[in-house]
Amino acid sequence: MGGKPKVREFEQIEIIDIKNDETLRNNWARFIHTHHYETHNDFYESWIANHPRRTIEAFSNEKYAARFIEPHPIPKDVSFTELWSWYSPLIEAEKRANDLKGS
Repeated sequence: MGGKPKVREFEQIEIIDIKNDETLRNNWARFIHTHHYETHNDFYESWIANHPRRTIEAFSNEKYAARFIEPHPIPKDVSFTELWSWYSPLIEAEKRANDLKGS
């Protein structure tokens, strides 16, 4: 993110913090272009938690193409080992897609 908010019209910022929206808006004003931000006080409500490894794809599909992608939220209350296992199929799919692009 470079430059003043006026020249960053297509950027979106997601802020996860327990502070209220007004405080966060004021604190992050130099990074936010007009209304291109969201605040969440719970990580599990965020785009990144509901569309892991596909956050930008899901956001742009919904906001720009009006195609809504079902959330695939990360599991709560699991061990790191269980979390790694949960992420493995996503990472493997990315590897396969990258291999196909390279062919």
